[in-house]
Amino acid sequence: MDSVVRASELTSPVFRLVPDSVLVQRGACPFECCIYRGGVARGAVALLGMERDTRDTVVVLQAGDSVSALTGNLHTTAVAHVVVTREVYEEPSLRAGRLLQPGDTLLVLNYLGEGYYRAWMDGATYTPQGFWVDQTEWTPEASASGYRVGDYSTEWWVQVRTPMGAEGWIRGADASRIDGLVSCP
Repeated sequence: MDSVVRASELTSPVFRLVPDSVLVQRGACPFECCIYRGGVARGAVALLGMERDTRDTVVVLQAGDSVSALTGNLHTTAVAHVVVTREVYEEPSLRAGRLLQPGDTLLVLNYLGEGYYRAWMDGATYTPQGFWVDQTEWTPEASASGYRVGDYSTEWWVQVRTPMGAEGWIRGADASRIDGLVSCP
């Protein structure tokens, strides 16, 4: 494969082929060694009645209020496309997993850690190692076995409960405003 695929050739209908059950990773804690715990707010944080719905505030935490994290969901809002340019295993360093062929296209959903990604292809999810480079860095002589077109993006949401029993959702970005809520063991 000597030519580069244009992003406009890959974007519109392909994203719609991925089921919602794959685009929303339920129970996710999306970074290495991530664990949900209890925490204390450092300032005002709105708890929303539903994830991704900023119109429905259940309660606003104040500095010193405590909460417990219950779970989290990771929503993929955009996918990156990886075009395979030469035969490569899903896990190249181990020569393991599915053998991908030139012309195969993976939809990268999110980063898992330790060099692994969550991807979709042919109706199934995979966890390939990153064997690709950005499209702007790829040449037919490149040592990489593929190139990436575009970028994936995600939204992380955390469900929490107050000591009084109120439950709500906060954006993952707001989890850093609650000391101890999400951490490594």
